[in-house]
Amino acid sequence: MGMTYVIVALAALTAGAVQTVTGLGAAVIMMLVLPRIFGVVTAPAVSTSICVALSGALAWKFRKKTNFKMIALPIVVFGVCGIVIINLIKSLDLHLIGILFGVFLIALSVYNLALSAKASLRPTKPVILVSSAVSGTFSGLFSIGGPMMALCLLPCSDDHEQYLGNMQTLFIVTNIINIIARITNGLYTADLLPYTLVGMAFILAGKEFGIRFAKKLNIEVIKKVIYVFVGISGAITLVENIF
Repeated sequence: MGMTYVIVALAALTAGAVQTVTGLGAAVIMMLVLPRIFGVVTAPAVSTSICVALSGALAWKFRKKTNFKMIALPIVVFGVCGIVIINLIKSLDLHLIGILFGVFLIALSVYNLALSAKASLRPTKPVILVSSAVSGTFSGLFSIGGPMMALCLLPCSDDHEQYLGNMQTLFIVTNIINIIARITNGLYTADLLPYTLVGMAFILAGKEFGIRFAKKLNIEVIKKVIYVFVGISGAITLVENIF
């Protein structure tokens, strides 16, 4: 039990630091670790609840730059798709979820290692709707909904601070919606609260650590190392759930 708290704390600390330094999703880091402890169904609930602290802190920091009109529709679509998926999770086969998670991690790794620098989406209304729906679906399944939203919100933001404000405000609202849905479906229970509180404290500590050392680190190298591990973790998860 004590070791579980240590692992959650270290994962959250790393997630907070990496998110602050590189802009990568903290949920990606959390979901490399938490499924090994809580399982592939419960882990997203813990990850989402912990990430609320970081998203809330960053949303507040960039609140003056946030364009609420720009993210109103994505929040609605993202939130609805997340709720629908969360309501379906209990009826899905655990091995199927595991296989999907493994494939998702491998795809995420390949995208970030080979394609992310070249990828962008023209932020038309249909593109925003589809991106929000896909992001909400993957957020509901795996607590990871950032990549597709970044593709459509980054091009239409005036600057990087507005992009951060838009993304983090979207995440804090949709994460709270997802947590409520997970609670009502019995996927987040009271016994998980202590792990959440520990994770919240350490993810905020990681944010401060990242702010202090961001200028001293090679961001691109860190990104590549992280997504190599994401790919390896995805391959291991896929093999474990197939055989």
